[in-house]
Amino acid sequence: MNPRPDISLFKHLINWYRQNKRPLPWRKYADPYHIYISEIVFQQTRIDQGISYFNNIIGKYPDFISLSKAHEKDFLNVWQGLGYYSRAHNILKAASIIAEKYDGELPSEYDKLLSLPGIGPYTAAAISSIAFGLPIPVVDGNVKRVISRIRCIGIPTDKIELTNEIQDFLNQHIHHFDPSDFNQSLMELGALVCTPANPSCPDCPVEKFCGALKSNSVEKYPVKAAKKTKPAVSINFYIIFCNDKKDAFYMVRRDSEKIWKGLYEFPCIETDESEASVNSTEQQFPAGFPLDHAQPVFRTNHVLTHRLIRASFFETVYKKKVPAHWIKVPVSEAHTMPVHRLIQEYLEQMHDRKKQ
Repeated sequence: MNPRPDISLFKHLINWYRQNKRPLPWRKYADPYHIYISEIVFQQTRIDQGISYFNNIIGKYPDFISLSKAHEKDFLNVWQGLGYYSRAHNILKAASIIAEKYDGELPSEYDKLLSLPGIGPYTAAAISSIAFGLPIPVVDGNVKRVISRIRCIGIPTDKIELTNEIQDFLNQHIHHFDPSDFNQSLMELGALVCTPANPSCPDCPVEKFCGALKSNSVEKYPVKAAKKTKPAVSINFYIIFCNDKKDAFYMVRRDSEKIWKGLYEFPCIETDESEASVNSTEQQFPAGFPLDHAQPVFRTNHVLTHRLIRASFFETVYKKKVPAHWIKVPVSEAHTMPVHRLIQEYLEQMHDRKKQ
């Protein structure tokens, strides 16, 4: 490992950040609510993908009080397309707690932030440092990459030992600087310059401090975690029209499921080919429902963090009594329902077929 960079490393980095930081909307006013929303939205989403969602959420729900009054369906419609829907549910839960317990104001204490749904150590550190100036380092993927290269740390990225070592190192320096700029400068460097592939080393404001660059081994850091094979889930979705005109079909709301909670989809069955499951319970079809008569119309795949989903869609008409939890939805209103990406793909291709 190269010798510990002295405090001038962070002076150079923060000066660079103040001159080159992106004009992101939540940086304009340092509003704790805006910072909170940005941190949750961008937990699993790239900046360029999520800015429009951030703006839409802030526009419709300008503070925690209005957010605490949001209906789940309405908020999921705003969130639709961002994925990782547990974040949306946690936002609503946290908003209710903040409205009731903290009079609509985000608490500034790290421990109180950590107690809110959906906020872990990284997010609590980011909010407390950026919104409230507390000297708590943030260790996300960008920071791990930057510090691993600067200090030539050979610990894989999925190991807690790497997080702990970087946390200890940053703790020694953050007290000397503005915590918000300190943390954001590291994350900004990783996002704009010290990227995973083809980093712009000549443009790096701290290249003279980088051990990996000096040893011509930038591509070796950070040490990647061992790849894990994603088990495949095979699902058959049934678009069940309630009449021959095919102007309405049945949907079901996912409740207490492993993923996509609160979203709507078509009745479905996981097939015997599945290597894992994303359903907590089997969808209940009416006794004698003619699954074999449904016509295949569409197939697609969807990659999740821990699963590969292979989805097949079948259409049929069914005029008999259906389970109480099946919801009749006019086809013309399907776009108003909060749905996950697989259902959205089917609706898009159905729309394209009608235009042909």
